[in-house]
Amino acid sequence: MAQTVTEIKHRILKDTQRFACQLHRRQSGYVILRYVNDRDMRVSDTPIPAGSVTLAHCIEGACSIWWEMYLPDGRPLADLIHITSPVLIRETEVEYTDLLLDVWRPAGEQAVLLDDEELDEAQARGLLQPEQIERIRALGREIAADVEASAPPLWRRA
Repeated sequence: MAQTVTEIKHRILKDTQRFACQLHRRQSGYVILRYVNDRDMRVSDTPIPAGSVTLAHCIEGACSIWWEMYLPDGRPLADLIHITSPVLIRETEVEYTDLLLDVWRPAGEQAVLLDDEELDEAQARGLLQPEQIERIRALGREIAADVEASAPPLWRRA
């Protein structure tokens, strides 16, 4: 049976979330977690059916979490990249703060930035400083401009 690793996702505008994931692969400072959606969801205009599989690439100290998303039948669904605080990897936990901005790329489509307005809300509430927001937006733009060039080493090879 696969080892369970808890993904701990702190959120700036909402409560912390915890997800029980299966350890798919581990290398020094790099884990890939497997999560199966237990319910239908939606990201932007893309439906994500129950049974869809996500492989989350987590690299110690990186400022992003990269998700490969697949339909229940194994066909590619989308890529989702969270801009984050530096990722912490422990034996049974991966922990980070989600910094609101996401890069979303449905299969066969161009990448787009999501949730930019949440950065404005965080700044208005004093939760992020302008220089932090500019760094977050710059990283999001860099990744969206060339997802493949920015991808983790085992992206699409897990």
